[in-house]
Amino acid sequence: MPSRRKWFHLYPNERIKNDNIINTFDYNKLAILKRIKYDIKNGTNAPYLEKLLDFCKKVVSIVESPSFSFTQPITIPKIKKISNGEVECRPISVFTPLEEYVVLTLANKFLTKLLDNDFYEEALAFRALRSYHEQNGIITTHHDAIKTILRFRDCFEKRNIYVAECDMQKFYDTVGHNIVRKAFYGLIRKHEKGIGHDAYKSIKRIVEAYLRCYSFPQNVLCYNHNPEYWRSHKIANGKFSWIKELDVPVSYKSYLTFRKAKVGIPQGGALSGLFANIVLNYVDQIVSSHLTSHDLYIRYCDDMILLSTNKRRCEKLFKIYSSALEEVHLIPHKPKSNYIYNRKSFWDCKTKEVYKWDIASDSNPEWIGFVGYEIKRNGDVRIRKSSLSKEIKKQKDYVNNLIRKIGKNDCVGAGTLRESCINHLISMSVGRVKLWNAAKIANELCWINGFRELRYGNRVKIQIKELDYYRNRTISIAKHKFVELTGVGKVKSNKENEHRRDIISRYGKPYSYYYHFSRIVEKKRK
Repeated sequence: MPSRRKWFHLYPNERIKNDNIINTFDYNKLAILKRIKYDIKNGTNAPYLEKLLDFCKKVVSIVESPSFSFTQPITIPKIKKISNGEVECRPISVFTPLEEYVVLTLANKFLTKLLDNDFYEEALAFRALRSYHEQNGIITTHHDAIKTILRFRDCFEKRNIYVAECDMQKFYDTVGHNIVRKAFYGLIRKHEKGIGHDAYKSIKRIVEAYLRCYSFPQNVLCYNHNPEYWRSHKIANGKFSWIKELDVPVSYKSYLTFRKAKVGIPQGGALSGLFANIVLNYVDQIVSSHLTSHDLYIRYCDDMILLSTNKRRCEKLFKIYSSALEEVHLIPHKPKSNYIYNRKSFWDCKTKEVYKWDIASDSNPEWIGFVGYEIKRNGDVRIRKSSLSKEIKKQKDYVNNLIRKIGKNDCVGAGTLRESCINHLISMSVGRVKLWNAAKIANELCWINGFRELRYGNRVKIQIKELDYYRNRTISIAKHKFVELTGVGKVKSNKENEHRRDIISRYGKPYSYYYHFSRIVEKKRK
């Protein structure tokens, strides 16, 4: 790529997209592309162009090579939860070298577009641009799931509504490779003539190479017996968890056979989301064939919610769904029979058998939860409590990790770390906000954008203001901790005093969750 100082600046009209200022990622991408197009058009002999051409040739050679295989991905442990002194981690796969990562990304883009029309309409994750409920050219997200549920509630506001929910155990870690192959070839054969024989062979090779490079039992579970691996990632008592032996279905014959099987697709790999849709599309088609106009079945990756105006039909559909899961050897969380509605035991249960979505009842819940949101029977929408807790914890963890770096790297001063801390906390909360763009920023790639379907209500206002309180408190604690550990940051001059006031000013309206939440809601109303 061209060096940073050679990137082109964008004109004001190039920085606007859908009446919003584009984010930094899109700005940089356009600035680089503008430079590359200029150099190619004018025939400049920039050294980076030759390197870029060589890189493109490597990508092409990978696609055309009959014997190509992907390098085994690097497994990075991401802490999921801590229980009884053990740190349960999620295995995140990182593919290197870069040309292999690019091949996977391009293959995913090609297949997602090619197979999209074969998928169930209400499967909302990892889809291509499409028309959805009178919206043209959109990529569906978890927000669309909430809007669809609310539309269903509005249609049957005066009718009883029954709900069932299901979530998989270790979905990405337990998907069988043969199940993926069978489902993939069943779909891709329909398109062989349309894409051409050579492209068909190339895409088959890439998919097979992707499956061969990874197996959860052999490539991830082995680290549970490798203390050096956990020390290198600075995680004490870390482990990658596995499903319980009692939960393995009879179809796997034995736990030992299951551990040795070729199962699991890499989390973080570009093709894994597509594989989830390919495998679960079989389940979607079976369930959707039994739906009536009084039923709604939505799937977001491996999470499912089922709504119906008839209890018996809802129970029947849930049984059909459960049977279809067994056919593809997937293992749902088992529902608990002793939870109390609207209590912690109810919300902690990931799979819930049929229950009535009621209004202000002690025997039935008035709230249902899906993809981070909670929806009340009267139409109110709020943030799920666990999502709030995760956001607050994420802020604290970031600050704690930053504080540990003080004194370990002499090249980074405490003042720089303090600035980095404040800017990062604001960025991950509401986006890369500055005073000049606060009123028009699109709030992409940040937490507040992940909950743009929230509606005004007293409970939501309290939740959002609580986030502002905890983030500002975290910033204040971090600043005092930097001063305590280094002595840097004490007021010694007017110049430094102005600097401190500038930092404190970033607690204000343009940087707050509540201000940007209000902006998003107001924009939706218009």
